[in-house]
Amino acid sequence: MNRHRRGELVTDLQIAVAEIQTGRPLMHNTCVLCAPQLRTWSVDKLIKAVEYRRLYTVVSLPS
Repeated sequence: MNRHRRGELVTDLQIAVAEIQTGRPLMHNTCVLCAPQLRTWSVDKLIKAVEYRRLYTVVSLPS
C-alpha cells in the first residue's frame, strides 16, 4: 500500500520554491521526489512543471 497521497496542486513557482527550501517532498505526476532531488532540477524545468500543472504537495498516510 502507498504511504503517500497526492495533495494540493502547486500553482505558483514561489510555493514550489518554499516547499523545496523547507525540505518537503513534492509529487511530480505519480512520483514522490524529496527536496534534495528537486534541488538538482533546472529553474526552467521547475517553471514548466508548475505551468503544466504537474507538481503537487504530498500527504503522508498513517502507517
